Amino acid sequence: MRKIFLLVIVLLLGCKNTENELHSKFPDYELKKINFLEKEFYIPGNYFDASKDSIFQQRLATTDTIDKLSLNHRKYLQLINSGVQFEYFVDKDNPQNSIIFILGQHISLNEKTMYKYIDMLKMTSFKDDKEDSTEYKLLEKEFYKPIYADIIKVKFKRIKKGKELYLTQYLVTQGLKTITMIVMNTENKDFDQIIKNFKS
Repeated sequence: MRKIFLLVIVLLLGCKNTENELHSKFPDYELKKINFLEKEFYIPGNYFDASKDSIFQQRLATTDTIDKLSLNHRKYLQLINSGVQFEYFVDKDNPQNSIIFILGQHISLNEKTMYKYIDMLKMTSFKDDKEDSTEYKLLEKEFYKPIYADIIKVKFKRIKKGKELYLTQYLVTQGLKTITMIVMNTENKDFDQIIKNFKS
């Protein structure tokens, strides 16, 4: 009984240390609820939860933000129509930037899965963009196994009409859940540190 009690204490302290570590390294991050995980994650404070808001429809009504929001708006509608569980965060200062969490079916991750995932993205997600001369360049691919999860990271640069957007996708399998985290960012930020939220 005493051993079980000590184990619980160690686990709780480990979770607290992870939270303190994230908050001390990134003080401008705030806790935001990821409902389908029933957890709070540290996410940049200037990102707001757009999952339950009509922010896209509101901002699309003003002409100066249509181009900036178009990719986010399209992705948001795809998620709504797919019926999956997701959380969508948009940068208040630059509405082209977003962080999305999507709950998917459980997948065992390894290097072979990583290459299949890259091929799938090229064949499906990026297929429509080829028609309007949008170019994608693969910048980074990685499979790694920290003690708390199996993770695939794939990063692309999207070039359209001379404008660059960086798309980073993470697949995270933890226990019986697989979560996709998608980061769209104009400043080449991929927010690797957000993945550490899965430690707690």
